[in-house]
Amino acid sequence: MTISQFQYAQMLAKLERCTPRSQKIPHSEVMKETRERGLHEEILLECSRRNWLCVHSRMDVPSTVSVGCSDFVVLADDGRTFLVEAKSRQGKLKPPQAAWLAWASKLGHKATVCRSLQEFVEFVDAKETSNPKLQCLPPTTDAPKT
Repeated sequence: MTISQFQYAQMLAKLERCTPRSQKIPHSEVMKETRERGLHEEILLECSRRNWLCVHSRMDVPSTVSVGCSDFVVLADDGRTFLVEAKSRQGKLKPPQAAWLAWASKLGHKATVCRSLQEFVEFVDAKETSNPKLQCLPPTTDAPKT
């Protein structure tokens, strides 16, 4: 059995009317997710182009690895490791995400938030190991004093 394009459009319109308002996602949220998803795809392609290994966290659920874990863990050449949280231009970093990136920076890893492919490329191509975009967490009080 087949249906026409018109019947399909009617069916979708009917389903849309049946969706509770509380479950409808605002247009701005859909656009933000679409832009962020596009950035994820661009970063994955860039990593593949450079023959780097990349662990990519899913976007459809909050976290499948660890709360706050960055979207990308990139294993690059020369033993370099990058932790990248990809956000749309208006996307906000959640406190657990900021804490994860700050702690990774404190441990000496390169970690940042990228809002465009250009920011990602500049970040991974930078020669310095410090990251001025992030502030590290304050030292713990149980660390031995020297």
